[in-house]
Amino acid sequence: GKSMEIAGKYPEGAAAIGLPVERLYRFVWLIGSAMALLAGTFLVTGTPVTPFQSLEYLVIAVIVGIAARLSFAGAAAAAVLFGLGNPLLVALTNRPQLSSAAIYGFFLVVIAVTPLISDYRPLSRLFAGRAAGRSS
Repeated sequence: GKSMEIAGKYPEGAAAIGLPVERLYRFVWLIGSAMALLAGTFLVTGTPVTPFQSLEYLVIAVIVGIAARLSFAGAAAAAVLFGLGNPLLVALTNRPQLSSAAIYGFFLVVIAVTPLISDYRPLSRLFAGRAAGRSS
């Protein structure tokens, strides 16, 4: 995990310390593709699929990807928010049109807020002491 993070953020530095950057990129691409395949398989077996759904899922994937740049917790929070919030919004309002509007509205909020909190790492102080204790 740390080697993937280092290779993603500092590819030249990762190569300089001997990490196989290209191999890590391929591995991450493979894992992401496998997860997309699994998600698509569950989607097709559980709901009717039309050719016009792809844009909505693409926007959701981009939002979760942007949130993932912040932290794993950010990506998980965005995914859970979409997974639970979207059907809940439709159920409460009985208007499926609001679902798409909410997705694009959340997309704009994530894009606006991400630069403001990109350096915010709430768990970094918690694990900093453990890492320091392990190295001594």
